[in-house]
Amino acid sequence: VLAFIFGSKVKGEESKISDWDIGVYFKPEERLEIEETKSYPQASLVWADLADILKTDDIDLVVLNRAPLNIVASILREGQPLMVKDEDLFLKILIISLKASSDYREFVDRYYQIYQKANSLSASAKERLKKIVLFLEEELTLYEYFQKFSYKDYEDIHKRHEVERWVENLINSAIDIGEVILASNKIKIPDYYREIFLKLANFDEFKDVRIDKFGEWVRLRNILAHEYLDIKWDSIKRFVEESREYFEKFLQKEKR
Repeated sequence: VLAFIFGSKVKGEESKISDWDIGVYFKPEERLEIEETKSYPQASLVWADLADILKTDDIDLVVLNRAPLNIVASILREGQPLMVKDEDLFLKILIISLKASSDYREFVDRYYQIYQKANSLSASAKERLKKIVLFLEEELTLYEYFQKFSYKDYEDIHKRHEVERWVENLINSAIDIGEVILASNKIKIPDYYREIFLKLANFDEFKDVRIDKFGEWVRLRNILAHEYLDIKWDSIKRFVEESREYFEKFLQKEKR
């Protein structure tokens, strides 16, 4: 439903060996698809069609459903549209990706500051980590409260904002903990938020934590303000029902 050309061909920096850089977004099955991990078999068909049209194999095809949001933002903002079949969908993805890109720049700045100071956990990093842990422990006590929520509760704007903010707090706290641990250990900065948890999985203390779940919840955080109520409610209800043990285990591992 969306296709953009980007890179040197658009910037006027192309040479004889420049590839064609094309970003495509495939129509979602049900909900918004952001930073997905599943494969898109239709991508190979699109690539073949492009090769026939452009008379070249030098094509880099980026599936925007899978790409990190900071890259999606760059392609949509700086690229040239080839196809926009759904204007509402385009605007939703643009807003989500621009917000995520701005957040990521702030993340990079914080990460760099910790990285530059650290050989291991510095005093300031330890202090920040303790504050995050205490905040997360406090937020975990609210599970019983939100487990009582029904769809009718969620339709109330005040309660909806309440539970969505709580979900964001939990996910952001896990991201912040990962940020401090990785930067303090001089780990190369993650290119996107889900990669924080992929890198944490290399630490012995996090090996038996379901890191893939936290990657899913990063996507949930990104779409909370942009999905239809019933779709968001299904995701939030599942989060409330399933996530507690994973966050508690994650917190226990960090505190060791």
